[in-house]
Amino acid sequence: MNGSIDQEMFARYFKVLSASCDSSQPDSTRLAALRSLQTFSPILHLALQTPNTSAAELIPAFFTLLLFLSDDDSTIRHVASEITSSVLGEYMMFTPMSASEKLAQSIGETSNPQTLEKIVVDLVLENNIRQKLQVALHPDDDLFAKERDNIWRDEIHMWELYTRVLSMCWSRQMGLELGPVDLGLERWTVDGLEAVKGVIEMKEDILLGWNHDVDLFESVVKLFMVVEILLRYGRGGKLGNVLEQLKKGMDERKCHGFWVKNIGELGYAKGV
Repeated sequence: MNGSIDQEMFARYFKVLSASCDSSQPDSTRLAALRSLQTFSPILHLALQTPNTSAAELIPAFFTLLLFLSDDDSTIRHVASEITSSVLGEYMMFTPMSASEKLAQSIGETSNPQTLEKIVVDLVLENNIRQKLQVALHPDDDLFAKERDNIWRDEIHMWELYTRVLSMCWSRQMGLELGPVDLGLERWTVDGLEAVKGVIEMKEDILLGWNHDVDLFESVVKLFMVVEILLRYGRGGKLGNVLEQLKKGMDERKCHGFWVKNIGELGYAKGV
C-alpha cells in the first residue's frame, strides 16, 4: 500500500466512491458504494490503530463514511453505523449521529495532522459561500424548483464535525515548528463575510426576510463557525476589520438578535 501505484489506485477508487455517495445518486448506487467501502473496514480499523501513520489516501474514505452516516436513506445510515462500529473496534452499534461524532474524534486523534488539515480545509473551500447566498436570494420562480437534495442531512452538524477535526489538527500541532500558514481559508472567510455584508445592505432581515431561508441561514452559520475557530487559534489575520464592518452593518440594519449576538461574540474574541 506504500507504493506509488497503490496510492494512485486508492486515490482513484475513493474519488469514485465519494462521487457515488452524493445525495443526487440513486439509493441503489449509494448503497452499492457503501457495501464496497465495507470491504475496506479492516484496513480502516488498522489505520486508526497506528496514530500519525495513517496513509493519506485512506483519509478520504473516513470522510466518505461520515457522509454515509448522514444519508437520507435509513438503510444506508444503518449499514454505515455497522461499518463505523467495526472500524472503531466497537461491539455495540451506535446511532448514526453518535457514530459520526465518534468517528470524527478518532480521525482527528490518529491521522497525521498536517495531511488531515489540508483535506478538511479543501472540504471547506469547496463551499462557495458567496455563490450560495446569491442563489438563496434569487430563487427560481418555479414553486418546486428549489428542493433540497437531502432532507435528512444536518449540514450544520456535518460542519461541526469538520471544524472539530480541524481544531484537533491545530491543537496537536501547537508547539511544533510549522511552515507558513495557508491563507486560503482566511481568504475564503473574508470573502464570505463580505458577501454576508452585501446581503444585509441589500435586503431587510425582517419577518420572512433573508434570515428565514434555510440554505442562506446554514451558509452564514457555517461561515461563523469557521471564523470562530480561526480566531480561537490566532489564525484570523485580517478578519478584525471585516468583522467590525459587518457588526456595524448588522446594528444599523437591525438584524435578528441571533446574528447580532453571534457577531458580537466573534468581535469580542477578536477585541473588536
